[in-house]
Amino acid sequence: MNLTSPSMNLPLIAALLLTFPALPCAAQAPLAGAHTTNAPVHTLLRHGARIYVGGEIGALGPAYGGAVATNAITGELSGFPNVAGTVRAIISDGNGGWYLGGDFVFVGGSSRVNIAHIDASHLVTAWAPAVNGTVTTLVASDSNVYIAAAIPGGNSALYKADRHSADVSRLAETTNGEIRALAVCGSRLYVAGDFRMLLRDTTYFESPGAAALDAATGDLIAGWSPGSDSEGQHSVEAIAANDSLVFVGGYFKSFGGQSRYSIAALDASNGNAVPWYSEDSLSTFRVRSLVLRDSTLYAGGNFLRLGNQNRQKLAALDIRTGLARDWNPGVSGECAHLSLAGSTLYCAGQFAPAAFDAMTGAPRDWHPPPSLSDYLTLAAADSIVYVGAGMNTFGASIRNRLGALDAQIGIVEPWTANSEGTIKAFAVSGSVVYVGGNFRRINGEVRNHVAALDIATGALTAWNPDADNDVEAIAVSGGTVYLGGDFTQIQGQFRSRIAAVDTATGGLLPWNPSVDATVHALITTGGTVYAGGNFSVAGGQLRSRLAAIDSAGGAVLDWNPSPNNDVYALAARGPLLYVCGRFSRVGEIKRGRMAAIDLISGVPTMFDPKASGPVRSFALSANTAYLGGEFDLVSDESRSRIAAVDIATGALRSWNPGLNGTIRAVAFGDNVVFAGGDFELNGNLPRSYLAVLPDERATATLVTLLQLEISNEGVVIRWRLADEQWSTRCQIEKAATPEGTWSALVTEPEHRGSDWTVIDREQSPGRSCWYRLVINDADRTWISNPLEASASHPVVGLALSNVSPIPSNGHLTISFDLPRECEMTLTLLDLQGRIAARIASGRRSAGRHRVEWSGAALRNVPGSGIYFIRLQAAGKSIARRCVIAL
Repeated sequence: MNLTSPSMNLPLIAALLLTFPALPCAAQAPLAGAHTTNAPVHTLLRHGARIYVGGEIGALGPAYGGAVATNAITGELSGFPNVAGTVRAIISDGNGGWYLGGDFVFVGGSSRVNIAHIDASHLVTAWAPAVNGTVTTLVASDSNVYIAAAIPGGNSALYKADRHSADVSRLAETTNGEIRALAVCGSRLYVAGDFRMLLRDTTYFESPGAAALDAATGDLIAGWSPGSDSEGQHSVEAIAANDSLVFVGGYFKSFGGQSRYSIAALDASNGNAVPWYSEDSLSTFRVRSLVLRDSTLYAGGNFLRLGNQNRQKLAALDIRTGLARDWNPGVSGECAHLSLAGSTLYCAGQFAPAAFDAMTGAPRDWHPPPSLSDYLTLAAADSIVYVGAGMNTFGASIRNRLGALDAQIGIVEPWTANSEGTIKAFAVSGSVVYVGGNFRRINGEVRNHVAALDIATGALTAWNPDADNDVEAIAVSGGTVYLGGDFTQIQGQFRSRIAAVDTATGGLLPWNPSVDATVHALITTGGTVYAGGNFSVAGGQLRSRLAAIDSAGGAVLDWNPSPNNDVYALAARGPLLYVCGRFSRVGEIKRGRMAAIDLISGVPTMFDPKASGPVRSFALSANTAYLGGEFDLVSDESRSRIAAVDIATGALRSWNPGLNGTIRAVAFGDNVVFAGGDFELNGNLPRSYLAVLPDERATATLVTLLQLEISNEGVVIRWRLADEQWSTRCQIEKAATPEGTWSALVTEPEHRGSDWTVIDREQSPGRSCWYRLVINDADRTWISNPLEASASHPVVGLALSNVSPIPSNGHLTISFDLPRECEMTLTLLDLQGRIAARIASGRRSAGRHRVEWSGAALRNVPGSGIYFIRLQAAGKSIARRCVIAL
């Protein structure tokens, strides 16, 4: 980010962090490359040195984002910025860098909505054209990147973005179908898909399946309209071209006026089909990908025969005849993506990515990290192969619905078992891990909704209470395991939502308080079982959502706090029971979704976090309660789904990691907080379903300021300490990405008043780097969150260079460049192009400018949704997409 105006010599603040959380040295790795899962987490349990993780997960392991870069020879990972989302298209920029398209919001910690450019050093560049919709297809010419993006109705919009300025032109859109493939050859842009019509300006053109456009103007090439099936289904998924021929692949029965089954060669001058071998009319195969080199066309799909030969999903065809060459490696699943670099053809699809010699078909020893979703794109050039897939799905360890992490640093432990259903509850006692959920089998053996596993190996024990419906809560005391959930029978005998079984045999015990609706939470303390849920009757007595039950006889006790809505989690601490859920009152006393209730009187204490939405889970440390759920405010301050509060009063702490989806489970490790749920982002970094966060400590009093400034000398890193005794233990580290690798700046810090500063004079202009502060104590290490900045470089034109954060709660920071002194206006547009708000206007000098705008404070944000920021200046107009979530 370039934050310096050429007409100014004053430094501008690039990033600001008033306080930052503490983090022991051992926990550094989870924050930099945090562990994640490929599906929602429902429950977490801390026991000893482990955090048990359960839910719908199929994998547990490092987060590489939606794309990875691999060595073209070995498949080993190369440095690459994390992508917060799914990557659907990757193409080379021809200079060692790459363009990415898909459904994402951040790349390498920088805001990039659905499209980004990565340079040869694997750094995110400033290039960020504004296009609306998920980017599905990309192709590049010398001067432009052509972009197909999904729009409502199952259609596509076609854009042209300048490779240097990122200026965007909308060329066309489709009706009755999507654009699935693009190709550029000379002055022509070929467009293919399952559309029937193209809308160019206000004119409709019929060109089923494929069209040719002027690459500069976007005008349709007159007389080139091959036409796919006029009467049946058609879909073109791949296109390739040279000066004389255009090749299309997909699913169709005719093309260019001739019967052609799923693959065809067309005359480039008029779109007519040329004489070419075609399979018979009974074929129902699909061609998904095409790559052209010289006289050979490589094709991938789901076929078993192509070019008059048996070919397993992959074939090489002679472009003059359409007949298959002898080249015949074959792959095990549908081949959807091909990329050719040097003498190697790379393939991906519904199988582990593979590479073959392009001449002989011999397999290469190339093995990239596995993905647990289908591979969505693949691109190769020189020594690097990029592979794109679903968010955070690379390199994970297979864990079928449950696994374990080290409680101190979050690394995946070998302990595992195989559950054929969702895990919703854990409990540990002695050498046994008890699990509950909606599963029917564990490790291949029948265990209905509840089971016991060996704590060392994950092996299934013989213990088998056999519940007839979900088990959502488990508590163990002495020789008894208490179960809660939505069941009505245990071992064929009636037990309504709550039961007790023997720890040794699993046999049903006579204890039978019976409740009338689901039990979500159980704990035992002092000879009493406390149950929380959505019930209104327990043991025949009125008990609203919370009950105390004698652990021996099952009698419901007089204790009756009566929350007015669901209770989701419980924990006992001294004389208090901490309770969270959906309630807003405990008895007649207002409490914001969490309360601390006296175990004797049933009266809540003053503890009141005042969460704006349900609190699903919490964890207690010595002085702090960490709570997660569906809220966005705590004590009227912004907290996205997770917060830390004082354990005595509920007063809000400054700790604010921010996650973008429901938190279902929270556990406290050694100086780190584990959060599981349905989220995908932690701030601006990808964290799918599981985040490992630094805990809330007294660090707010250790460092009171950390910021980056841009000056003519370079990047200035400035910090301030609450206690100067730490001054000799501070070190600034630098990295090319927020994930590292980190190296210390050798420049000695200077003490200026109450601040310490270091200047990085070696940072290349215009290239982003990341900085962090490290403070070493005798036995601990504190590490700040990384901050991004880049040295200044000359402004070359009109640019809307940064709009953040995305999504925004109504406050926006907007940076823009002006090529000369001129009048400018900044406006907020809705999806129909109407002005929703006026942000700024007036005469400004040449160079970089920054505007802070709070629509919420001005009461003029029209509501949550997708908008565009439009900059008008110097006779031009440019726009960037933003998302406002109020």
